[in-house]
Amino acid sequence: MTISDIITLISLVIAIVALISERNRKHLLLKFQYVDYVVLAIAFLLINYFVFYHSFYARGWYIKQLYFNGFGLKNPKNYAYITSLMVLAFLYAKFELFFYPSIRRAKVIAYYRQLLENGETTFLMDLIERYHKNDIIRVLRTPIQAKKDDDLLFEAMQEKFEFKELLWSSYRMLFPNSWSNRRLYGETVLHGIIADVSFIAFAANMRPYFFSQYFFYFKQNINNVIPDDLINLFFAELLEQKNHWLKKELLKSTGNDYGQPEWFWERNKLLSSLLCDLDVAKTNKIWKPFGESAQRELRDELQLGKESKLLREPPYDEFLWEYRLMYSIQFFHILLIEAIIRKYKGTHFFLAYYWYLGQDVLKVIDNSVSVKIHDNTLAIQFIKIITHNLYFWVQLCVSNENKERYFDILRCWGNLLNDICNNSSVSDDIKISEVSSLMTLYCTLDNSSVSDSISAEILKHLNKPCALTKSGGEYYRIMKLAWRKFDKVPYRDHSGNNYSFFQKLIDEVIIPIGITP
Repeated sequence: MTISDIITLISLVIAIVALISERNRKHLLLKFQYVDYVVLAIAFLLINYFVFYHSFYARGWYIKQLYFNGFGLKNPKNYAYITSLMVLAFLYAKFELFFYPSIRRAKVIAYYRQLLENGETTFLMDLIERYHKNDIIRVLRTPIQAKKDDDLLFEAMQEKFEFKELLWSSYRMLFPNSWSNRRLYGETVLHGIIADVSFIAFAANMRPYFFSQYFFYFKQNINNVIPDDLINLFFAELLEQKNHWLKKELLKSTGNDYGQPEWFWERNKLLSSLLCDLDVAKTNKIWKPFGESAQRELRDELQLGKESKLLREPPYDEFLWEYRLMYSIQFFHILLIEAIIRKYKGTHFFLAYYWYLGQDVLKVIDNSVSVKIHDNTLAIQFIKIITHNLYFWVQLCVSNENKERYFDILRCWGNLLNDICNNSSVSDDIKISEVSSLMTLYCTLDNSSVSDSISAEILKHLNKPCALTKSGGEYYRIMKLAWRKFDKVPYRDHSGNNYSFFQKLIDEVIIPIGITP
């Protein structure tokens, strides 16, 4: 091997490094520690030493221990070639196989933040996918349990703990690919970059599925491993922009009122990350971003007064999806369906938010001033969808014999029914329809182990929808009109006698509130 060959090889290494784009080169160089630069410098000196060995030897500048009869540097240029190949292998291992060293963690995170500030969010997400994705998932799947040590014992053992931490730090520095080092990086990137409000704002709508792959593991916040409000901030951003992918998944869910099939969860990762395991929804209070986003939108509509588009007829069928309110209603719908079918007991999912949505729509209607509200306006359509969902959920509780969910659903319905009846801008026809639907539900319940309990609860709400319902108030006026129009024939036998359940409705509701049966 000639000197020119070796110089060409070294030049090739330099050219490869130079051709790497600046941003790629910068993050690759962060993998090098000071000792690595020392090793490369020594290798460079050795290559030159071996290439020009004869010149050094003629001047007496050589290492005598490496030159003796039978061994030694018979052809020192071969050693230069071998050293060059070792440098190439070392660089390849550093670039492709080795991880960031522990002492570079602060600089790596600073570099990631610089990418974020420079608007290079896509490249930043690519780096996180390449270097930290699996580590973050492993951190979320196997969080470290917090140890509860006695304070006195902790003080007594403090020096031992500090020594142990010193050993771990040394271990991480010597072995950058160790799980101890990668775990620290994973936790830092998760909390310091992914959970950053700026990162969420830039990345959420750009690549929403980047986030959802982690949400599957946000089940238990052991030792604060899950960043506070990450899921809520992410979905709030999607809702604010009416994200295309979120809308697409919610639209696909509309035809599955009895639970989503397996293929739905496999193809719709945003919703499946929240609802495949309802512990994720519970732990992260997922109802908050959906409820609060729709409430903010309705407050804006309220400020518009009679100019609000909610007071007009929709120009086309899917116009409802122009509102974040529709996103929220549909999300609550599938959330409650899954909770009822699986008989989930972890939480009641704060159905008060669902009531607030209906309440805020009614405020927009009530703020319409002199505008006549037609029964097919957007606002009325939203009210009908909200109450229809409540009706369906109760039926689903009966068919699935769910004892945990119906109480909250009926309480939410009772509150909303009281608000509807007290709204002077809503027509009597709509009010009568809503009251009649609750009576119809009572009369048509299927037989199951929970039917009696649900029937009793419905009777309570028919008697008095909620604690705010005033005696002799508007609800009771509507109830009289609804009873007058209610079709009683299906609930009587051929002799005209009331069936027992229908007679119970008359005895416990109709007569006590002063209506003639």
